[in-house]
Amino acid sequence: MSPSLPADDASESSVRVASQLTLLSWRRTALRWVVVAGLGARLLGEFFGTAAVVAGGLAVLLGFALHLSASATYRAAVASDGTLTTDGYDHLARARLRVAALAAATGVLGASTLAWVWFG
Repeated sequence: MSPSLPADDASESSVRVASQLTLLSWRRTALRWVVVAGLGARLLGEFFGTAAVVAGGLAVLLGFALHLSASATYRAAVASDGTLTTDGYDHLARARLRVAALAAATGVLGASTLAWVWFG
């Protein structure tokens, strides 16, 4: 039988793992955004011209900014041994700007896609 952690230690450990996975998922989300924005610029550029390419380029820059922000947060929140620091929880709470930027950019991309479907 394997030794078990006391309830408080087990819940603390699971919260730390979940927090660390959340920080890593931000990085993956930002990279996916870069890919989607690049493809969107490529596809919409053929139909809407330079404006779509510029908007796609701005979206790619936003994705890189999100990735840099998430990476900096991850480095600040995770110790060199890979464990979440006590300040790591505070870093997780500061994701509001990333969420707002990603939501706004997703809305713009969705509106552009609808315009492409309706008018393309």
